Amino acid sequence: MDVTTLESLPIPLGQHGFEECGGILYAVCGGSEGVEMNRLYAYDPTTGHWTRKADAPISGQSPVWKAVGGKLYLIGGYRSDLGVKSDETYEYDPSQDSWTQKADMPHAREDMGGAVVGGKIYIFGGLTNPGHTFASYIDVYNPGTDSWESRSWFSPVALGDFAAPYGDKIVLVSGTGDMGGYPNDLRATRQVLLYDPALNSFSSLADCPVAACYKEIDVVGDKLYMIGGAVDGAYDFTGDVQVLDLVQNTWSVASNVISPNGEMASCVFDGAIYFCGGWLSPGHNDDAFRRLSLAEYVDMSTASGLVLSGTATLTVWSRYGRIIRVADGQERSAADAEEGDLVYQTDTKRFYSRYEE
Repeated sequence: MDVTTLESLPIPLGQHGFEECGGILYAVCGGSEGVEMNRLYAYDPTTGHWTRKADAPISGQSPVWKAVGGKLYLIGGYRSDLGVKSDETYEYDPSQDSWTQKADMPHAREDMGGAVVGGKIYIFGGLTNPGHTFASYIDVYNPGTDSWESRSWFSPVALGDFAAPYGDKIVLVSGTGDMGGYPNDLRATRQVLLYDPALNSFSSLADCPVAACYKEIDVVGDKLYMIGGAVDGAYDFTGDVQVLDLVQNTWSVASNVISPNGEMASCVFDGAIYFCGGWLSPGHNDDAFRRLSLAEYVDMSTASGLVLSGTATLTVWSRYGRIIRVADGQERSAADAEEGDLVYQTDTKRFYSRYEE
């Protein structure tokens, strides 16, 4: 794994939304130095710069923010102006830079898990009104019909990102089901579940090595990456990345990959994980923005595929693929690439000689 620092967020953020849509990465809402925000920022990986877009209709933190069909959906979260969790749903259209209110979520909540499968947004658990009441529901939003359905969940968890899509299923990782010790003792569970939306059923996967709340989880290929998070109290963060091989159902741990952090936001784009914001200390947010490159170690004696030809494609491949050194199978930067190096796409696990639209 390799971490690259990118252009900082325009403002420090934590407990915000971050999602890719149409090749652009969008950061929305969240808290900034104790103030809840309604700002929307767009990052273009091609230019490496942020642009401010139309503000969201509400300010809040800990919402679900997901892309479906070329549009983005802002759902729920905590509204300090009203002192309650929100049930509101808003659609953002990047082509028009405009917002439209949609049907309310059946159950107001924050700090829930969210994932997209089959063009629908699945929202798990979290905290609902009043106070620290757990939401014992799975709410499912269909953007095509602007409609919701609700399913029961008898063992809900909360606090931060804990859901990620894997094919036609959803992986749920850790979280807490007991707020009795909050904030000094999160009482997080190591439990990992696989949810089948078609059957509305759960099955168990191997427990994660270290339980955590307020972490980020993303699936790339057949591996789930659990980045940072709070492991004891709400501000006791780790910099480890825990990795679940979803085929083998086994975990590994890469220690101190990032500076200890939590309450960040992340998304997957072109085989890498982009993550931003988080906490520096209570009441102080982070503006850092980084990319986690997931270099695969390749046995060059058996690798097959095409090789880099010429230099014109090197800067393109620094964005769209991993350049693998022929001599030892390890990743190298675009600046160090040479003719003959292989280009390996981690999500498709194939080699390419050039980027093809």
